[in-house]
Amino acid sequence: MANATRSGLLGDAVANGRLCVAGVALLVLALVVGGLYYARGDIVGTLSILFMVPSAALLIAIGVRGRN
Repeated sequence: MANATRSGLLGDAVANGRLCVAGVALLVLALVVGGLYYARGDIVGTLSILFMVPSAALLIAIGVRGRN
């Protein structure tokens, strides 16, 4: 029974780690793509930064909160 509990906790940690990685990847994507479009003066860059950065922050926060 103890092994099942450890396995479950390990599975949760891996899932939460993946949420953090997904959040960081989304943050990098938003800044790179948004920055490129923003440099061209396109509204898409501003919108992608405005919507994707909070989403990335939420994913990271959920992942970090779940690890504690």
